[in-house]
Amino acid sequence: MCVNNKGKPPTVLDAEKQVKTTTKKEKWNEIEIITGLINTFTNGFNRIGTFKPVDANETEYIWLLLATRCFNSIWCSYRLMYSGYYSQATTIIRSITEDILICIACPNDKRIRNVVLSGKGELPSYSSMARNNNVLNIYDMYKHQCKFAHTSSLSLGVLIDKGRVKTAPMYNELLFNYCVEAFIKTSVMMAEYLGRVIFYLDKSEAKSFNNDVANNLVKATNWLKSIRERYGNETNQD
Repeated sequence: MCVNNKGKPPTVLDAEKQVKTTTKKEKWNEIEIITGLINTFTNGFNRIGTFKPVDANETEYIWLLLATRCFNSIWCSYRLMYSGYYSQATTIIRSITEDILICIACPNDKRIRNVVLSGKGELPSYSSMARNNNVLNIYDMYKHQCKFAHTSSLSLGVLIDKGRVKTAPMYNELLFNYCVEAFIKTSVMMAEYLGRVIFYLDKSEAKSFNNDVANNLVKATNWLKSIRERYGNETNQD
């Protein structure tokens, strides 16, 4: 990391600025895709008026709450990955994956709805949610994200660059791609649940929402296809 223009030792903010400059230059296409997904959520939330929770719409209410939390999380994770904090971004994305597993499992499990809405009882394990709903592929993605969230050779290894410990962020294309891949996968899945909430409230609004955001989702899924062709599944594997 170079010294700044005044000849003083570089600061973390200097490093962040350098990473942001490089990311913007090298990954503008990915930034546009991420921005499109963020706009997908704002488009959806703008279509939701009053939502009155009742016993009959517990599932939809949970979907709405978790989609809202997801929106805040994807914004935070984007700012972190853009600045070079890839492990921290992945840790936040991991929480979105947990919420997706809850979204999948809650319609058929009153226990989960009670825990989420009333704090009664305990959530079943995420592995059991995945197994019971035949989405072990999502749980496999979650397990890999956990390696960044927990102390592991992987989470600590990203701190090493050419044998030296990094105390400030540095741009890394592979780690950025890993974050974008996880960001897209979770955002697209959670956007579906936001769409289901809109459909519950107003079917015509749901149709309009789907039409408006289709291009954003197509660009995102096409990027996933291209990254698989480039790396196989390496960006989300050991």
